[in-house]
Amino acid sequence: MADGNGWIPKSPDSFVISAEDGIMDNRGYDMFNYWTQNHTYYEFGVSTELTEYLDKNGWYCQWVNPGVVALYKN
Repeated sequence: MADGNGWIPKSPDSFVISAEDGIMDNRGYDMFNYWTQNHTYYEFGVSTELTEYLDKNGWYCQWVNPGVVALYKN
């Protein structure tokens, strides 16, 4: 059963990850930045490098809250 955010525990079609670990993309930008206004390197607060990779592989991500991102299969 979904948790209200669309995430289904123990599902192969979705999972959540922390957005607070300071992981950087290959350009040196934080992978996740909920509060950013930089639309050149981020799409809705997620690195465009990551969103492009996810899209090519049939996934997308969505914020659960400012510290957690959920990934879903398209």
